[in-house]
Amino acid sequence: MKIDIFNLKMDEEKRNILVKEKSRYYQGVKNTASSSNVVKLMNDLFDLKNLAEERTYLIGMNNMFKSLGFFEISHGTPVQAYLGIREMMIRSLLVGAQKIIIIHNHPSGQVEPSLFDLKITIADR
Repeated sequence: MKIDIFNLKMDEEKRNILVKEKSRYYQGVKNTASSSNVVKLMNDLFDLKNLAEERTYLIGMNNMFKSLGFFEISHGTPVQAYLGIREMMIRSLLVGAQKIIIIHNHPSGQVEPSLFDLKITIADR
């Protein structure tokens, strides 16, 4: 499967544009419809399990779960990484995603969500 990794830049009029940082062919996981496959894919591509700071990534996909682009949304501290709806939506729309997956690592290896994780993902009622 071809993996395209994008970043956002601004054009002369200060509008967001997609810039492809790199492409590579990946022979591992073929199906991003399962969470265990996504974990393996992200560890293979970005070595998430060995990073010292939390990071948040977005995979934009078409309706058949084919990846359209991979984005780093945030690069945080050892205990938290910011997740903004604006950052997710801009990237999703620019790549033409119909589905998205948000991926986030914990350098501590702890799989339970932190208080910060819960606060940022649970909407006010």
